[in-house]
Amino acid sequence: MRHRTTLVLGLVWGLAWLLLSGGSPGSRLDGLSGDSVRFATLELAAVDNVIFPLKVVLLPEALGLDLAVWTVGFLLWPFSGQVWPGAALAAALSGHPFLASVVVIVFSGLGGVGLALGLLRVVEWFRHMPSRS
Repeated sequence: MRHRTTLVLGLVWGLAWLLLSGGSPGSRLDGLSGDSVRFATLELAAVDNVIFPLKVVLLPEALGLDLAVWTVGFLLWPFSGQVWPGAALAAALSGHPFLASVVVIVFSGLGGVGLALGLLRVVEWFRHMPSRS
């Protein structure tokens, strides 16, 4: 596999905060229930009281939560009677803490892998740019 190291590093990056923070990963879905639409990635970028290195560690989890909301939550939304897909996902998984933890872990890992592959693509693109001499 060509990008095995990148995939492994992305997976470690995506799961790092989950491993360091402790607690139940499924509890991260509790903030999604409610009437207002939330984007975890944009909220993380807008927070002022979090230092930049911590934002970098939290980015895969935020992106993973957004992926879960707008894929799984979007599929559950028409059948749930909830206001938005995040509330539908939180309501569907509220009675199943193990399944909620699996969803958060899988999508945080996917967020880390996606960010790592995107970062690799940007680095490769800059490496192959013609130089101005």
